[in-house]
Amino acid sequence: MKEEASFLLNKDCDLRSEDYIQIGINSLRGQAMEAALEYARWVFNHFKQMEGMSDRAKLVEVIGLIESLISAEDRTPGELAMVGANIHLLYAIDKSWLEKYADILFPLQSKESSPSEIEWAAWNAFLSSSRPHIEFYRLFKKQFAYAARQAPFIQSPKNGSAHNPVYRLGEHLIILYMRGDLQFDSDELSLREFIEKATSDVRSHTIEFVGR
Repeated sequence: MKEEASFLLNKDCDLRSEDYIQIGINSLRGQAMEAALEYARWVFNHFKQMEGMSDRAKLVEVIGLIESLISAEDRTPGELAMVGANIHLLYAIDKSWLEKYADILFPLQSKESSPSEIEWAAWNAFLSSSRPHIEFYRLFKKQFAYAARQAPFIQSPKNGSAHNPVYRLGEHLIILYMRGDLQFDSDELSLREFIEKATSDVRSHTIEFVGR
């Protein structure tokens, strides 16, 4: 954990809006997780090309490694961010596994007063790296709803990052709405409420995104 400490964010920043992918890229444990995921990608692509092959032991082994790392007490934001940035790969490999571990990977809490890097690292990386898709919304509906409720209270990044996960949240939600996958008003997640109550910069970005 000390190795990554120099990359952790200033506590004056809002931990719910930061770019944890940069932490992952610049930390040894984040780089190790990225290497494990690239190996999983290679194995998965190998089996896709060899349709008749049924021995998936290597793929099961690497998924087991990822499972143990994201569940460990000493897991770091950098590791989680690398996993969050590769949700599309994990979905392709094993959708049921991703559904089972969604709450461990995205442990967004209902306590608005004490956000932590561990809660938001994978989620922010997922929003920044993934295209809006109904399957992701179905798997992570609880997390989407919670993040949308938090939006009015989240400050924009102060570290100069080009990635604002709350902007990306607005893009995800508006695309889902335009595709007919999300209602404008819903008890679970109200897009109307998100737009009305989000900070002015998030609201402006979301509406501008519709125009583009």
